[in-house]
Amino acid sequence: MSDTLFNINAKVLVVGSDDMCGFMIAKTFLKHLKNEIRVGYMYEHNPLTKEIEREGAKIMRYNLCDSRSMERLFEGIHCAVIVPPVFCHNYQKAPEMIEIAACSEHLKMFVMTSILHADKLGDWDRLKQICKMEKEFENKMKKWDKAYILRKSMPLEGFYMVRKAIQEKHMLPWVFGDNEIAPVSLCDVSKAIINLLCGKHRRENEELDASVNIESLTHHKHMFCLTGNRRKSGEEMAKECSEALDTHIKLKSMKIDELIECIRKEKEFPEEMIKFAKELLEATKEGYMDGQTRDLEHILGKKPMSVKEYFEENRKEFMPNK
Repeated sequence: MSDTLFNINAKVLVVGSDDMCGFMIAKTFLKHLKNEIRVGYMYEHNPLTKEIEREGAKIMRYNLCDSRSMERLFEGIHCAVIVPPVFCHNYQKAPEMIEIAACSEHLKMFVMTSILHADKLGDWDRLKQICKMEKEFENKMKKWDKAYILRKSMPLEGFYMVRKAIQEKHMLPWVFGDNEIAPVSLCDVSKAIINLLCGKHRRENEELDASVNIESLTHHKHMFCLTGNRRKSGEEMAKECSEALDTHIKLKSMKIDELIECIRKEKEFPEEMIKFAKELLEATKEGYMDGQTRDLEHILGKKPMSVKEYFEENRKEFMPNK
C-alpha cells in the first residue's frame, strides 16, 4: 500500500456509527472517498446506522462481549477510526478493542477519537473508559505506521439534543454558568482525520504562533486537541444562534439534571447515550472542556466552523416555530 491512505484498494473501518461522532466520520468518508468503507455498530435499530448503510457503507454489527465479532470488523482493514463505545451496558470492555486491532494483519493506520483532558476524568465512569482506551492505544501504537489520538472539545452537534427548546421556546439551554467553551464541529473533525491520514498537516518542526496554546503537542507528537478557535460564553452563542436563524433566541440557564430530564421526556435518545451526555456536561461545567488550541486550524488549513456557521448550515433543524 502507498504512503497515503486513499489508494483505491485501501479498506477503511469506522467503529461507532451509534455515536454522532462515528456517524459523521463515516458520512464524511463516504462523501469524499471511493474506498470500501466498513462501519461497525452495536444497536440494531439506530437510524444513524441505517442512513450510513443507504449511502453505501458495509455495516457490521459487533458485541463488546464477543471478541470474535470485533475481530471480524478488522479483517482485511488497512485503516481504522475508532470512536470509543461508551453508550452500552458493557462499555468497560471497550479498551479490549485496541488489543484486537493490534493483532490485525493489514492495519497500518489507526485513529482514536477522545475528549479534552481525557487523562483527568476519572471521576466519571464512561469518560474514564476513554482514558483507559488512550492508555491501551499508547501501549500498542508502535504497531501502526500512522497512529493518532484526537482529543476534541464539546461538539457543536450536541446542540441537536436541545433543538426543540430552540424551535418551540426560542431559547438556548445553558448549564455551564459563566464558563466559556470553544466547541468543535464533528464535520471538521472528520475532515481533519482525512488530512492526517494523507499526511496533510503541519510538520513536527513547523513554527507555530507563540500565542497559541499547544498543550496537546507537549504530551505526545501523535496527539492533537481539536477545538474551535475562540472560547465563547453562553450569551455569545445565543447571539450567534439568533443571527443565524434571523430571530431572537434567549439564553436559558438551568441545572444539568433539569436539562437531562427535558431530553429524556422527548424519548429520542437511548438512555445510555443520555447518561454519557450527562457526564460530558458535568465535566464541561467543571472546566475540563474550556481548552482552546489551533491544532484543528493547522490540520484543516482553514478556520474551523463557528457556532453561527453551524446554525446557518442546519437552519432546517433549528428554525423556531412561528
